[in-house]
Amino acid sequence: MAQRPAFAFLATLIASVVVAPAVAAAGFPDFPGEPLFQGAPVKPRLSTPKARLYRSALRRESAQGPNFNGHYRLATWGCGSSCLELAVVDLTNGRVWFAATEYCAAARSEGQGKPVWIDARIDSRLFYRYDCQMTKETACPDDAPNRRHAYVWTREGVKSLGAECVPETGP
Repeated sequence: MAQRPAFAFLATLIASVVVAPAVAAAGFPDFPGEPLFQGAPVKPRLSTPKARLYRSALRRESAQGPNFNGHYRLATWGCGSSCLELAVVDLTNGRVWFAATEYCAAARSEGQGKPVWIDARIDSRLFYRYDCQMTKETACPDDAPNRRHAYVWTREGVKSLGAECVPETGP
């Protein structure tokens, strides 16, 4: 089976942000994940210049084990003020997919005000990416101030389910 280039994942993610339909009332249980990974994670493959550039972050994140869809790690790390890098690492073979960078820091928070950019579950193929309201067109109302983008992981890569405004869920 031919492997999709990493840029296809990036292009799909960018396109889904630009033209994002309303998210259907679906949740994590509607998109069950693959079987839970058992064993030691495979080190990420550093086969691209970007993977080599972020090798320390990818290795550190991958060593923590799966946090998404059974055997994947949704790896995130900061890249400056209001910037977040996102990669998906398959812990069974080390394959790395990168998403677009430079997301705004999320308004949503957890615990002691720690920002949450990504919401994912080990037992689901669904994940959410939160962003801030930068334009009049993407602004959310005061009663639901957080904009999130929903994605589903498929064998072909990531598929956008659209974006929606949601209420604050932090402390």
